[in-house]
Amino acid sequence: MGGCLNQTKLGDTISDDQLTLANKRKAYECTSEAIADSPFGNSSKFPTGNNFDDPFLICTADQFNRIGTSTSYWNKFFIIGADLNFLFIPSDHFNQIGNDEVNFSGGIDGNNKLLHNIRFVLPVADNFGLISYLGAGGVLKRFNIQSARLSSNSSNFGALVGSLLGGTIKDSTIKINQVSGQNKVGIVAGYMNSGTIDNLIIDAGTSVNNLFGTGSSIGGVVGEMDGGTINNVTFSGGTIDISDRDRVGMIVGTANGGTILNIKGTMTGNISGRRYTGGAVGYNKAHLSNVKIKVTDITGNIDSIGGLVGYNENGNITNSSIEMNNLKGDYSIGGFIGHNKSGAHSNNSVKLASITTSSGYVGGYIGHNESSGTIEKSSVVLSGNITSAPESDYIGGFIGRNNNSAVTMALLNNNSVQLVSLTGRNYLGGFIGHNYKGKVTSALVSMSGQLNGVQRVGGLIGGNSQGEIYTSKAEVNSLNATTSRVGGLIGENLALSPVQRSFAKTNNIEMDAGTGEVGGLIGYNESN
Repeated sequence: MGGCLNQTKLGDTISDDQLTLANKRKAYECTSEAIADSPFGNSSKFPTGNNFDDPFLICTADQFNRIGTSTSYWNKFFIIGADLNFLFIPSDHFNQIGNDEVNFSGGIDGNNKLLHNIRFVLPVADNFGLISYLGAGGVLKRFNIQSARLSSNSSNFGALVGSLLGGTIKDSTIKINQVSGQNKVGIVAGYMNSGTIDNLIIDAGTSVNNLFGTGSSIGGVVGEMDGGTINNVTFSGGTIDISDRDRVGMIVGTANGGTILNIKGTMTGNISGRRYTGGAVGYNKAHLSNVKIKVTDITGNIDSIGGLVGYNENGNITNSSIEMNNLKGDYSIGGFIGHNKSGAHSNNSVKLASITTSSGYVGGYIGHNESSGTIEKSSVVLSGNITSAPESDYIGGFIGRNNNSAVTMALLNNNSVQLVSLTGRNYLGGFIGHNYKGKVTSALVSMSGQLNGVQRVGGLIGGNSQGEIYTSKAEVNSLNATTSRVGGLIGENLALSPVQRSFAKTNNIEMDAGTGEVGGLIGYNESN
């Protein structure tokens, strides 16, 4: 005979545990009595609110708003039992939860209930969000925000949290209409110095400037991050157009520390900033791993513009990628990183159509690479050209200018560049424009079109000064220099610059005028 396990039958004794569970379930139902209860939906049942096993019940937006009325609630735990409509909560009547002296350190379980019609316009409200300050021990989980429009001329401004100073935000979905502030503006949090953001889905909509800031540090997840961890976040959006502002990124505007990993970001439109602008992070000192970004175009008006990161200092980046159409900027422009100061990078990839610059220091992977950072097992695929103004110097298929850095590759997993053509003035190379005290091993360049410059033009490296080149190869259809020093492998190779077991293949090398110094392998070579 079949039957249901644990089914209570006539005559059975109901255990105390079963009664407790039944009573708890009933206590968290948003009945008409619960909706009318005050200050929270189950206050008349006297919950302790000390943990998620005995939380206060939230049934209306008014009850949610009461959390901010007293600091005595800011270490308590809550569960949302019904969809909440914030339409009738005026901006000047919303009670901020947490402050700089007493952070919210309790917990709110959104219970996947719908939170919508969040409409707050505030002239000045620093550290603003549904939760103003989330501190150590605080937990926000299972939030489902489906309609939010927040605007203020303020800093540390986020749709969910103003300042994340510890605690955890997890397992949530946030869909916005617009979030607009001044400095440190993000959809999840405006500012973050510790804590964890984990397993979030963020939808910024498809309209232009759904995320906007009048200052700096504007990010799709967090505006400015000094520490903590962002993990397992999926971001989608349209266009971020803040062409007169600095430190702009799809995920984080400024990351001064912390860890960012397992990110998938997609934008159907463009990202535009002034300087320090990147597909994932604008200004970065954090460690990134498994960050995958797709965007149409990225544009910066000045410097440090990168496909993944605009400016990177000591940030390690691994197993990450950027796919886009066009990258444009003035100088220090790179398909992966605009300006890099140290940090280890491995197993990364760049796919894009074209790079355009009005000055120089431009590379398919990094525009300007400094210090002792290493790069290995990474690739660049350019379906089009790197194009620069006539006065532009330091242009490379992989790195524009490499200063005292090691570019090392495993033999079977080479750093590689594929592109059509590259144009500029001085120091032009299929792999590196100018290499100073850098070690290059097992690099591979494949260029189907022309490499055109004035002088110091090479299929692999334009100018090599005290740099070491080993087991590398350049295949370039045609090279052209209008004055001097053009070579199939290296245009100018100065003293103390050994070149070993390296090869060049080209169909044509031309020089329009000048002093000569043309070579199938090296155009000009000092004694080494």
